[in-house]
Amino acid sequence: MPGASDSLNGLLFYHGATFSGTTSNGFLGIGNNAGTPNVNNLGSIDALPLPQSINSPFTLVVNFTEPNVSPNPATFTALFTGSIVTHGVGGVFVDFDNTPQFFTFDVGCRFGPGICATGSFSFSVNDVALSTDGVVPFTGQITGAQQQAASIPEPASLVLVGTGIVGVSGALRRRRRKRA
Repeated sequence: MPGASDSLNGLLFYHGATFSGTTSNGFLGIGNNAGTPNVNNLGSIDALPLPQSINSPFTLVVNFTEPNVSPNPATFTALFTGSIVTHGVGGVFVDFDNTPQFFTFDVGCRFGPGICATGSFSFSVNDVALSTDGVVPFTGQITGAQQQAASIPEPASLVLVGTGIVGVSGALRRRRRKRA
């Protein structure tokens, strides 16, 4: 399998994977099959012949970009700790801390003048089990994705409000002068 890879205790991790998609009802599964190139997964792991016992911690770093976030594409980084465990029976279990990581974003005012939005989502990865000489993808999911539109006054509206305040304050001054 060509591409960038790293090894750890007899496992090869193929990285440089790409994924894309749109959430549906706040959810997006990232879990296509292992392959070349790795598309719509977080990379692949290949178990070579392994020692009888491994218990090795590591960190998986996932960087991803949302191109429609204002003013520039936003890059998010998620760090997941995991450990590789073998039991001497020909298999490997990659166990992650599956606590979802929470992210927020600002999509700017791309919905029209005066209508801006912010949002949030959670991202997590799944544990992996594989047999010796097997290749499987790292998978994950985006959950709880939401976006809230917020009406922001347009510059013309702000000028109109400001003009109204100046007019009211002028009328109050005239009224005070007449009383004095």
